[in-house]
Amino acid sequence: MMKYILAIILIASFSSTAVARQEFKSCIRRNKSTAGINECYVQSIKRWNMKLNAVYYDIMKADGPKSRSYLKKSEISWILYRRYNCIAAGDIMFGSSSGNIIQRESCLRAMLIDRVKDLEPFLPANRQH
Repeated sequence: MMKYILAIILIASFSSTAVARQEFKSCIRRNKSTAGINECYVQSIKRWNMKLNAVYYDIMKADGPKSRSYLKKSEISWILYRRYNCIAAGDIMFGSSSGNIIQRESCLRAMLIDRVKDLEPFLPANRQH
C-alpha cells in the first residue's frame, strides 16, 4: 500500500513540475521582448518560490527541534549561496548589459527548481519510516 501512495505522490509532484515548465515555455513563446521574457521569469520564480516555501514549511512542521534547526541553517546558507551565485553568473556572462538581468532570473529559477526537488524527498508523505 505504501508503494502505491509513494507512486501517487511522485506522479503528482512530477505533473505539477511539468505543468509549471509548460506554463513557462508558453509564456516565453508569447513574449519575445526582453521585458516580456523577464516578466515570464518573474512569474515563474514567484510560483517556484511558493512551492519551495510550502515544501519547506511542511517539513518544518513534521520534524523535531534539532532537525528544524539544521534545516533552517541549511536554507539560510542556500539562500545566500543562490543570491551570490546568480549575481556572479549574470555579471560574468553579460556584465552590465540587459542580458545580465535575464541571466540572473534564469539562474534563480533553475536553482529554485533544484531546491524544491532536493527537499521533496524529506516531505513527511515521502519518508520511508
